[in-house]
Amino acid sequence: MKFKKISLRIISTTLLVSLIPLFIVYFVALSLFTKTLTDNIRVNLMAQAVQAGDAIDQFFHQRITDIKMLSQADILESEDPDKITRYIEEILVENRLLNDIHVVAPSGTVIATAGGRMDIRKKISEAFPKAAELFRKTLKAGQGDVFVSEAMLLDHGLEVVLMTPITDDSN
Repeated sequence: MKFKKISLRIISTTLLVSLIPLFIVYFVALSLFTKTLTDNIRVNLMAQAVQAGDAIDQFFHQRITDIKMLSQADILESEDPDKITRYIEEILVENRLLNDIHVVAPSGTVIATAGGRMDIRKKISEAFPKAAELFRKTLKAGQGDVFVSEAMLLDHGLEVVLMTPITDDSN
């Protein structure tokens, strides 16, 4: 009987002496693993967010360059809305990243359109009320100035409007 008590004590003491450090190591390792994994995920998400932001910046920079180049086309100064419409339709075929192009007279009336469902001779302030202020700024702008609206819900979903004055070498 005494032998059983001693052997039970030795076994229980051995288990306690070996299991307690094992559990301590387990919890320390688990804590370090969790912290390391969390840090890695945070760093990876930050890197992806920076890449996404850079891609968005690059996208807008390219569209702004596109609209600057388009605004300097001589045909946009033409008095023939059909020629202007054909030209901007060709631009939309070649540049799939632009949804609509509207050419607006200084009076605010749309004189040519492609890609959208806007009526010719409609006022830009009626078609895009949220972009009316941008249009007023565009009237005062010079060559190379581009204005970008806040995102708004339009024909193709959530969109932004880019506006620039039609310019020639004199302005």
